[in-house]
Amino acid sequence: MSEVRERKKKYNILYVDDEAANLRVFKSVFKRDYKVFIAEGGAQALEIMKENDIHLLVTDQRMPGMSGVELLESVVSDFPDMVKMILSGFSDVEDIIKAVNECGLDQYLMKPWNKEDLGETFNKALAKFESDEDKNEVHIIKKALEENEKYAHKQIHALLPKQSDLDSFFEESFTLYKPMNDLGGVFYWFGTTDDNKGILASIDCAETGVKGALLTMLFETALKGVVYKKKVTTADGILASLDEHFQESSDEEQIGYNVGITVIDKDSKFISFAGAGQNMHYIDGNNDLEMASGDPVQIGVGDTGKKFDTFQGTFDEVRAVYLYGTRTGDQFSNAQRVNSLEEMIDEVMNDAFAEQKEELMVKLAESISGQPQEHDVMILGAKI
Repeated sequence: MSEVRERKKKYNILYVDDEAANLRVFKSVFKRDYKVFIAEGGAQALEIMKENDIHLLVTDQRMPGMSGVELLESVVSDFPDMVKMILSGFSDVEDIIKAVNECGLDQYLMKPWNKEDLGETFNKALAKFESDEDKNEVHIIKKALEENEKYAHKQIHALLPKQSDLDSFFEESFTLYKPMNDLGGVFYWFGTTDDNKGILASIDCAETGVKGALLTMLFETALKGVVYKKKVTTADGILASLDEHFQESSDEEQIGYNVGITVIDKDSKFISFAGAGQNMHYIDGNNDLEMASGDPVQIGVGDTGKKFDTFQGTFDEVRAVYLYGTRTGDQFSNAQRVNSLEEMIDEVMNDAFAEQKEELMVKLAESISGQPQEHDVMILGAKI
């Protein structure tokens, strides 16, 4: 075996396609160069990835049961370093934008594929695993930091609410979540109480990297303690309890959190909101987009014993709510696109919530336009 082929053979490629003929052809073409695994669908692919270290995943987009994008969504947090490619004969633009924004898609490939072109694409993608610095001290430190970030990334995504939890409480909902480096200090939370209340929270600690992840985990623990142990379920009460907690627990360094809390009481058909450095937009009974303003303070810093103003409304007066990260609007606004986040929500709010998310994702892609993302993005929308 040649040196080049021997080097390539150490890489594991998983190809997912619901057509058996395509699987056979792919494995026949590439089995001499790589260790090739094949799966007839997303479920089988997930089982293979549990048992094997996959370096490159190539998946068809249109498959029954689980699409290629859905497969990528289910593995992105567990395998952030894996090269991810979608191979499709269809121009599913919105799905591919979703894969790029949320799953870190590395390549979009069109059918039919050419052996030489596809092989060269694989070689270039897998080159990122090549390194002659394995014994270099700087490289070892870098790898250790990467492992810490990988672990933190996994933990953060484990904290985020599942879409199924939101679907079980709200008529419709969506979440658009794209921090700058997958470890931003912006995140969201949702919980339900025994007395049929749903609590939505948007949080931003203005930190990134591993520190942002750690602060996120600390806040999530404190928030659950306030709601489930102290049994505080009013919007202003939750903020006051959180502020007291972080004021008391901080030593020398105080970390400020921007927080928005929305409480939906299904029994009384009543909604309340309180914010610390964050606002909430909502659709009122006349189908107009309005804003409930939070207080211009942060949780955890400044004066103790803060009191928070509360916005309240019935289900007839508030039909849907939108929470978002502190700097999300800044990411959407640039020299080419000066629309505010409020204007963009106003443009899409009459569509189904799944469609709203897709439209906002396209607007996000337009705002980046090939440039590095500048701000964490988080938008949470829910129809009452």
